[in-house]
Amino acid sequence: MSSILPNPQDTLLTHSSDAQRQLLQRLVAQCAGASTDVVLGAALNLFVNAIRQAYPNRLHAERRYSELTGQGKELLLNFYDSVTGKRRSTFAHTQFVNATHIDDRDKVKH
Repeated sequence: MSSILPNPQDTLLTHSSDAQRQLLQRLVAQCAGASTDVVLGAALNLFVNAIRQAYPNRLHAERRYSELTGQGKELLLNFYDSVTGKRRSTFAHTQFVNATHIDDRDKVKH
């Protein structure tokens, strides 16, 4: 897998705490070269293990799992157009073209 965070304005970075950002960047570096399926499997195992260790009660663990997957789904779907279903650009265009003054009035010479 290639770097998933080439843009510092990526919402995965801008909506995270400093600690989350730093850990994500280290995880991305460790995932370099791995297939998407391998990365997703490892991420799921990490996700489940973190919840399992933090919540000894099944009800609380399930509630937290649902809460986090709901947030994740919302974050994911923000990257897709709701009408076309296609992935959309999430970064604003910052380049502008300014044409110099052009005199387009008719000029009739007599």
